[in-house]
Amino acid sequence: MSGWSRSSSAASSGLDFL
Repeated sequence: MSGWSRSSSAASSGLDFL
């Protein structure tokens, strides 16, 4: 869940959640 904060755009795609 660390990447969720650093990349809002990627979080929208759900890719950063991995």
